Amino acid sequence: MIKVVLVDDHQMVVEGISYCIQESKYLHLIKASSDPVQIRDQTDWELVDVLITDIKMEPFNGVELAEYVRSQNSRIKIVALSMYSLEECEATFNMEVFDGFVPKGSAFQLLNQTVVNLMNGKKAPTWQKSTSPLEDLTEKQKAIIRLLPQNKNYVELAKEVGVSYNTLRSHVQQIYIRLGVNNRASAVIEAQKFGLFD
Repeated sequence: MIKVVLVDDHQMVVEGISYCIQESKYLHLIKASSDPVQIRDQTDWELVDVLITDIKMEPFNGVELAEYVRSQNSRIKIVALSMYSLEECEATFNMEVFDGFVPKGSAFQLLNQTVVNLMNGKKAPTWQKSTSPLEDLTEKQKAIIRLLPQNKNYVELAKEVGVSYNTLRSHVQQIYIRLGVNNRASAVIEAQKFGLFD
């Protein structure tokens, strides 16, 4: 299991993500706190695989914490969380210290997939600064997204695409992860932003 430390200065965020991590079959939560000083000073960083940290915190920010953690363990993977977009964060912070970025409005599956990808030597799904997330989708997944606005149920969609119900569900989950969403309407909106329906 991937050993994770979580820090965010909002206790509700810490509790929510901690719950999801405990339900994950890939992640093991070592420590979670809303106090970045406690996390920095009371963690044995050699035992940690991944730090998940908010960017904008007090008394120091996630970039400063990431730099400190890297000085303690150079192999650790660090994922930034923020309610701001990647572009907004890049305008204010040195984002190069992070291995991945996940918007706080995303579904937990995206955070989970980001951590797993990083530990497997792959690029984080949301760490694509100049490319569309649609580029990583298969043609079948793009076909499924194009059908989502039709408001058909999964059984009808599976039949139209020519796959089983379970395969369709798997494709839809991968679509949600790639787009950083957790429902059909949001997937359609994101796909429209990237020109899929043009």
